[in-house]
Amino acid sequence: MDDYLYISPYAYAAWNPIKYVDPDGMRPVYDLDGNLLGTDENGLQGNPIIMDSKLFTQGMEKDVAEGFDVGVEFLNKENRNSMQENYNGLSNRPDWDGQLNLSEANNWYRNGNGNPLYVDAAKVDLSPLSKSDFSAIGSSKHVNFLDPKNLNIQTGLVYGTIQVTLIDNGGTVRIGNKNGLLDIYDFDMQRGRGFRNIATQIGSMVAGKGTPFNIYYYGQGKVK
Repeated sequence: MDDYLYISPYAYAAWNPIKYVDPDGMRPVYDLDGNLLGTDENGLQGNPIIMDSKLFTQGMEKDVAEGFDVGVEFLNKENRNSMQENYNGLSNRPDWDGQLNLSEANNWYRNGNGNPLYVDAAKVDLSPLSKSDFSAIGSSKHVNFLDPKNLNIQTGLVYGTIQVTLIDNGGTVRIGNKNGLLDIYDFDMQRGRGFRNIATQIGSMVAGKGTPFNIYYYGQGKVK
């Protein structure tokens, strides 16, 4: 067996990728050194894509990502081993299912060494926000989900304020910025934001000492 074929990416197809098709199409993306770059539009689960980091954009369309894929066999043995170690550990990450709760975020803050997490925009609860809260398609607003006007404890405790952009009349939204960044999980204090700073101070006491990390998104969200 060739050196690269033992790597688990083909396990999804019983080591016969020609006969079987990945049913979910979810793709973690790695660079040419075997380092995790992020995900395509569908998340972490599935067989990996290997591409030049200069071509990568977080949350990029699956078909575009696949077009840049050079294949696992492109990696040298050392880089393949590095990629395999990371890939085999993906299912142990808190973002494997595309969701993130407060306990998971705090644990990653303490033990994740500053590595980013990736969440499914469709699984971020944006209620009570609705389409009527936007002035027009394409308009954006920053929503603090700990503010009594938009109170959503579960979402607010993890993300605090989220930038939300309305995409269409069906309530489809983009969360975060165009570069795929949703939030930086830290506990910085900001001048003039008293209510937010009180919540941040309490959150910092609960989380303990740790390392800030970025939270990226993939896919699209939805509002009522």
